[in-house]
Amino acid sequence: MKQIITHATAITFFATLPAFAGHVADTNGDEVITFSELQAVLPDLTEEVFIQADTDNNGLLSEQEMLNAVDTGIIPPFES
Repeated sequence: MKQIITHATAITFFATLPAFAGHVADTNGDEVITFSELQAVLPDLTEEVFIQADTDNNGLLSEQEMLNAVDTGIIPPFES
């Protein structure tokens, strides 16, 4: 039984990694990521790359924009 729980925990952990990455960058907890918040986690991030990831052009990255940017390689995945 312990092994099943361990596997379930691991699956849950890995399934939430992209969302967790967004929460690491979202330092003020408003559920969007600003350029400065993301640059604090990814110091080499350029404004041009951020703009490319910001598909609705509102100056913020939503969770979906962040996931898409990581999935397509626009923004590299990162760890806390």
